[in-house]
Amino acid sequence: MLKKLKYVLMFLPFVAASCVDEDENLGLELVNQDELHFNHYDALTLHSVFFHEDSMKTSGAEIYALGSYQDNTFGSVSSTIYTQISLPDSKDFTTLNIDSIVLGLYYTDSFTKDTAIRTMQMHVEVRELAGDIMDTACAFDSVEVSTNQPLFSGSVVFNPDTIMVLGEDTITKQLRLKLSDDFINRLHQQSFADNAAFQQWLKGLRIKASPASSASNGMLAQFSLTNQTSGIFIYYSDNDNRNLKYRLVVDKNSKRFAQIKYNFSGSNIASLATDTLKSENYNNTMYIGGLGISMAKISIDSLLQWYNLDEIKGSAINQAVLVLPVADNNFSNDYPSTLYCAYDTAGVLKYVDDLASSASYFNGYYDAKSNSYRMRITQHLFKCMKGDHPSHNLYIHLPSRALTPHRIILNSPTHPTNPARIEITYSRQ
Repeated sequence: MLKKLKYVLMFLPFVAASCVDEDENLGLELVNQDELHFNHYDALTLHSVFFHEDSMKTSGAEIYALGSYQDNTFGSVSSTIYTQISLPDSKDFTTLNIDSIVLGLYYTDSFTKDTAIRTMQMHVEVRELAGDIMDTACAFDSVEVSTNQPLFSGSVVFNPDTIMVLGEDTITKQLRLKLSDDFINRLHQQSFADNAAFQQWLKGLRIKASPASSASNGMLAQFSLTNQTSGIFIYYSDNDNRNLKYRLVVDKNSKRFAQIKYNFSGSNIASLATDTLKSENYNNTMYIGGLGISMAKISIDSLLQWYNLDEIKGSAINQAVLVLPVADNNFSNDYPSTLYCAYDTAGVLKYVDDLASSASYFNGYYDAKSNSYRMRITQHLFKCMKGDHPSHNLYIHLPSRALTPHRIILNSPTHPTNPARIEITYSRQ
């Protein structure tokens, strides 16, 4: 386990991406063309690293993955949601004629082996927590939180494109789970003066899902817990026989986290399954996996050595772009829209300066024309040359890597025909 190095992403403000492609050569015409040299630098030293970040937290997020998925490339991974439910105001449930109680979860995305598969039969279990929720627990802790009897257990269809009409309501993108009659009966006996009293009674929920069929690769669906169509919906009628509903919510103060588990036996990345970022595993491909599965580490030490060669020294670097081609054997067409590039400083991963200051241009977007991801690292490279960044490693990973199920295979710098590389535009006398 990665116990000494605590990787925490420093979330930075981002400028909204422009919908118009920018010219990557913008401004270069101001340089004397006789002095301009374009160089593809690909002598990178790659460290392909697989690790569990057991100091990484998933608490307090809006969107979580739920389900279980496996393939021969990345192995199997599951994500279970733990969350508190909040009472918006005081409420006397003894006066309500409750018809039904439904747990609703709003879909934001899903991941399957075949991107054409949009629905899947999944077994879902919702249990009431027996003790206080511990949102300080790490995402990969193996200790199970104790629970009471299920509030729901059964096979349901995961369908992120669902549209339902319930009375006068049209409900889209919602997973709906009807909770047990026992829960209705117990709630009907309660009256709560405030949210604290309610959360003493209902300490939280554990929501778990797995494929209904062992022949299936499974699905990881993503849900927004704080969306207005997520929560526990209590349907009841009043003395005038009007049909009403009351919503119990997941708000910003509701404790919540995801518990993520892996099994990489027999997978393509099993040989990379080390627990330290100091390992060195060279391969022609890099495996980038969400839910904390894996990231690539690229050292630019050799690039800095190149810059100090006599024939290069004194040149002005106009631009440096890290190019990461998608591998021909990538198993999915559901490419992540963005990859992030970070560096290590004092045990903390921070985004490179170029990502923060130029978010709308070359910040790791997928480029369909070149079938690659392109990241500007010019400012970061300058700071490395000045000695401001003692560590010369770049870490490539997915945004929200502890919470998103997506993954991608990239060519490494050792790929024989289309390697990962740094394209440098420089001018010299």
